Amino acid sequence: MFLRGFFWFCCLGLVWGLLFRIPFAGGGILWTDIFVPIFAGIWAVGKVIRRENFPKNSFFWAGVGFLGVAFLSFLWNGWDLDWKSRAVGFSHWVR
Repeated sequence: MFLRGFFWFCCLGLVWGLLFRIPFAGGGILWTDIFVPIFAGIWAVGKVIRRENFPKNSFFWAGVGFLGVAFLSFLWNGWDLDWKSRAVGFSHWVR
């Protein structure tokens, strides 16, 4: 029940979360940047505690490959950026 309510809380945050941001590194941290990872973590821990299987998806390995290539690109090409640009680039990778 808690997880379902938190899910709808995060969904409403997609709409209202763009209006409020925490200033950080010349940009901002959105509301969803904080609460969606918390929701995903609670969901994953709940699956492990209840010993349930994670949903199977045919796009999982494609997503892992994309994130890996994106992270390697960030590491190889971000060395000449200033700290602010690195923070913004890394936040886009995390999103």
